[in-house]
Amino acid sequence: MRANFTRWKATRLLADKLQFALMELLRQRLPSRQEAAALIMVIALPIHIRAWLIFLHEAPGYILRMTLWDVAGICAYVQFTTFLETAIFLVGFLFLSITLPEKFFRTYFVPQGSLLFILFFFWLLPFHNQYQVLARIGWDLTIYAKLVAAWFGLFALLAAVFLIGLRRLPRLVGFIQSSIRRITPLSITYLAADLIFILILAVRYLG
Repeated sequence: MRANFTRWKATRLLADKLQFALMELLRQRLPSRQEAAALIMVIALPIHIRAWLIFLHEAPGYILRMTLWDVAGICAYVQFTTFLETAIFLVGFLFLSITLPEKFFRTYFVPQGSLLFILFFFWLLPFHNQYQVLARIGWDLTIYAKLVAAWFGLFALLAAVFLIGLRRLPRLVGFIQSSIRRITPLSITYLAADLIFILILAVRYLG
């Protein structure tokens, strides 16, 4: 009985030490709330602008075929997906901050995360038009695979150039930080609209 209690106590002590070590690691690697909020502002703006441009392009057709309440429901779906997409990107950057060496990512969390996101966002845009790309190359999958590989290589090259330049150009860091301050009010407006339209979506489902 005493042996079992001793083993349980040792196991509990080891678990407490591991928990403390994990919490200490997270405390060191995770960004502050202010840093996370700043990166959210960067992520939210282009995602919401793209979503609204697509919605407004389709809106005349929706208005002719649907009631205003149905159009509001579609808008709510759009806002919900943009909110979810923003959250997914933020979680991805938090994961990088935890897993990568501190000096590689955590030290430059906001400017580095901002540059990577903007680069990745514009890099993804051609993938929204895959049908047109395949049609232009005659549906040749060999050429398509080469194009995708070259596009991946271009992204890796640009990411390396930007990240190295970020560490050597303090003015670039200052420019990113000042830009974030300018776009923050608009990003907050979009995020507030997300919450309103998510409420509309909940009313539609519950109603």
